[in-house]
Amino acid sequence: MIHRIADDITYHLDTRQNGGNIWVSGIHSGSDRTASQSKYENSINGAQFGGYLSFTLANDDTIMAGVANGYLHNALDLSNKDGHNSVNGTYYSVYGRWEQPVTEKQMRWFADTVLTYGNMSYSASGSDAGIHAGGNYDGNTWLAQARSGMTTQAGRFELQPYVTLGYVNTQTDSFNDGYSQIGEGKQVGYFAGGGVRVATELAVKDVQSIQPYLTTGYNAQFGGSTHLNTDDYSFAGENLNGGNAGAGVTVKFNSHWAADAHIGTEFGHAIDNAVEGGLTLSYSI
Repeated sequence: MIHRIADDITYHLDTRQNGGNIWVSGIHSGSDRTASQSKYENSINGAQFGGYLSFTLANDDTIMAGVANGYLHNALDLSNKDGHNSVNGTYYSVYGRWEQPVTEKQMRWFADTVLTYGNMSYSASGSDAGIHAGGNYDGNTWLAQARSGMTTQAGRFELQPYVTLGYVNTQTDSFNDGYSQIGEGKQVGYFAGGGVRVATELAVKDVQSIQPYLTTGYNAQFGGSTHLNTDDYSFAGENLNGGNAGAGVTVKFNSHWAADAHIGTEFGHAIDNAVEGGLTLSYSI
């Protein structure tokens, strides 16, 4: 879930405005997953709001710094058995970006980072062969992500290739589900990858501008592990790799108001029917 928060902030980093800005986003993600003999239906919904300030340095480079607060609800249900899981998370983020100015060379470098911490609450219930189990427990998670790349022009198109490196850590408290004692859980790992964003700008009557864009990327996880212990078994998870592709449009209504809408899909991660999207409204001060 925390990756959804970081991804939403990344959209704001890519569609930033000069000066001060406040924004609010709606977030949705849904997919079907298969793990061993279990099949899951996953739906994540929530919202995030934040703001940032950008400054122009003496050499015309731009520095941007911002904060954000988000909430997500994840309904994760077993589709082939009686099992229901609910996860609620509140997230707090700081983020920033450095970028070179536009010059005659038509190429400028950038780097940005996102740091996010989340408080999680979990609720699980299910039954199998007449045995009923369930419980509530808490956890926390944090993520650190950095990107670096360049922005260049190719005719009317703006190309932004980049590389990403990050770390994520999720921990859950122990609890008793009425059948066995579930020990503390922990999942940690690094991820690295890259992608590209392609955008163009259209002049349309009655609005300042319209910028449609396409995105694609791929992340590989490494150095990760998942651990969970109960009264009668324990297991360690495995790393999963995957990519994404999407499309969106940013509309600048005037010098103050702008909106963004995007939709995409994922591949890999043993995911089927994956869809994710978001809506954003922002105001430049």
